[in-house]
Amino acid sequence: MVKLQEFKVKWFVFSPKSEKKKLKNKKEFQTSMVGIRSFLFMIALIVAASAVSPVPTSSPDQSAMLRFVSGWTGPKCSYNYPWNTGCISPTWTADKPVCSWMGVTCDASGRVTSFIWPGYNNGALQQCSGSFKASDLPEGIRTVDLSNNRFTGAVDFTGLPANVLTLRLNNNTFTGNLTDFTKLPGGVQYLYLGGNSLSGVPDLTALPGGMQELWLNNNKFTGVPNLTKLPLYIPVVDISYNLFCGGSTPTDVGCIQLGLDPKTTCVGSVVTFPPC
Repeated sequence: MVKLQEFKVKWFVFSPKSEKKKLKNKKEFQTSMVGIRSFLFMIALIVAASAVSPVPTSSPDQSAMLRFVSGWTGPKCSYNYPWNTGCISPTWTADKPVCSWMGVTCDASGRVTSFIWPGYNNGALQQCSGSFKASDLPEGIRTVDLSNNRFTGAVDFTGLPANVLTLRLNNNTFTGNLTDFTKLPGGVQYLYLGGNSLSGVPDLTALPGGMQELWLNNNKFTGVPNLTKLPLYIPVVDISYNLFCGGSTPTDVGCIQLGLDPKTTCVGSVVTFPPC
């Protein structure tokens, strides 16, 4: 019991020094907190400045898409309601990341994988005019849908990216001869060209082997197309309502797989077009 009292006395005797030490530590703590607050304030200023000054968003895909849509004309649409109010999106600018563009989808790495911009959507018709420049598309893109617009000029597959699986250019106003399908990338599965004014005798002997659907309907193709080397298991080849005439051709796919207009017949494995 005595020892405990002595301990208490000693503790009280030395308490002023402890208090001074605590006070010194408190001042050091306050000083350090001032430094931390200053540092955090500087960080806040940097973040605010970054928000005001646009961060560069340039990338190969962004540059490609800017080239692809350059020269397009049509009514401008609002940010939240594409197609219903216009055609040209305000998001298609160099200061907005391409993955935030209307119509664009990107993968996890930020590469453009699709651009879907049909002129007819949800009951509204807002069409873009311009040309189709296959070589300007991003190299990793897989789906392109520009259907139901007013794009003009020729359709040239030169430079179409190798990863493209689906290309929809139907119901536009494309013109000119389209006879060479050998420039299509080997992976193309769905090709929609119906509802244009494309002409010539199409060479269908070197289509991609995995093609699932080929739509050439409602164009101005002429002559007798060669149907002997179509992809063996292609479910749909629609060549109806063209100007094919003047002969017959064997086909290596079933008649049920061919889309033909009433003036064209398919019996057995022979397709017969009307006289010219």
